[in-house]
Amino acid sequence: MIVKKSVNTFVATIYLGLKDIYNNFNYELIHVENVCQKYVDKVGLCVSIRPEIYIYTKGREYGCSVTLINYPRFPANESEILSKTIELAKILMEEFRQMRCTVVTSTETIMLSNEELIDLVG
Repeated sequence: MIVKKSVNTFVATIYLGLKDIYNNFNYELIHVENVCQKYVDKVGLCVSIRPEIYIYTKGREYGCSVTLINYPRFPANESEILSKTIELAKILMEEFRQMRCTVVTSTETIMLSNEELIDLVG
């Protein structure tokens, strides 16, 4: 028997570059998987991870996107999902020494900045 369960849709995605500006190399996606695994084990969550290539003026960078959804098996409200998304984004930014990352939801786009790194790099 198939049972249908639904919730209101809410999607939040972290967009993160993986270039270490201090050592001029790219972190591998497996490193992102390991950081995310540790986080989801701690808070009880499921995320999906996809590789990305960011093309911008006079440059390019490999990175990833990490997506959280309102999953009907474990429903949550939008603020809970957004809070966990931002918490995970901050962890990823620190782990991979990123100056900025973006969180895109169904309703808004948020840029997070690591001011300490921005001040160091200039």
